[in-house]
Amino acid sequence: MSVKFWRKVTVVVPVDTMDAVSDFMAGLSRRGVIVEDTERRAGVTAYLPGDNSGEAVPLLRKYLDGLASMGAIPKGVPIEVSLEADEDWMAVFRSQHSRVVISDRIAVRPRWCAPENGKEIVLDPGLAFGTGTHATTSMCLTLMDRHIGSPPPSRLLDVGTGTGILAIAAAFLGVGEILAVDVDPVSIRVARENIKANGVEKSVTVVEGSIDRAEGAYDMITANLYSSLLTSMADPLSRALAPGGMLIATGIMEGEKEEVMDAFLISGLNCDDILYEDVWIAALFTGVSRV
Repeated sequence: MSVKFWRKVTVVVPVDTMDAVSDFMAGLSRRGVIVEDTERRAGVTAYLPGDNSGEAVPLLRKYLDGLASMGAIPKGVPIEVSLEADEDWMAVFRSQHSRVVISDRIAVRPRWCAPENGKEIVLDPGLAFGTGTHATTSMCLTLMDRHIGSPPPSRLLDVGTGTGILAIAAAFLGVGEILAVDVDPVSIRVARENIKANGVEKSVTVVEGSIDRAEGAYDMITANLYSSLLTSMADPLSRALAPGGMLIATGIMEGEKEEVMDAFLISGLNCDDILYEDVWIAALFTGVSRV
């Protein structure tokens, strides 16, 4: 019996471009990626079928050159390519994704992990960002668990939903009406599949787009994005928040904290809670209540 081989493709990029590069490489592999990030750099690895990946590396090279031309990454970032047997990459991939426990109310696991006590969000790592393992996602889940009490918010807007993990968590925590938006069509498809698989499709509506798809005011908004986008969206996000509502912003890097915080404060919000993990920051803002 012949052994199936995979082409392992790895690039190391600045950490603030990690999500964009991960999304592109996940699209090439159609199987997800493995990300290992440090304070300033991230290694992104995709596994491609060894006999059917001839065009992928040139496409990746063109994409990286495009990022370099915009000054987002250094010129000539190396692309490391090697061959690995089928069972080797599957073992590595699964070892990178295990059960993540946020609290006694929120836990996330891939399907290959055995279920444990309580309700669990079941997500298989794949083509969209957000499985609970990255600091930005886990901190957002922690803030949701900490601040969604009884009664829970009536309406929640999840901007940049990715896998739909935050929308699913909101439904598990009792939020009745949730709108999840994303500009990426792949994320929209993945989010819809995950929301259906977790049985919360009656509570969550998924639409392609961004803050422009919001209707009315929301008691809570979650935005797991990145610093520059959060800064540019601070005002429209704040305007979509109900008086006294809560907004969780994450994807903020330590060196960009002041700029992001200032943008939300200028928009009329107050920062009431903040978390730090590695180089990442998550903040919870509240709107001003109107009497």
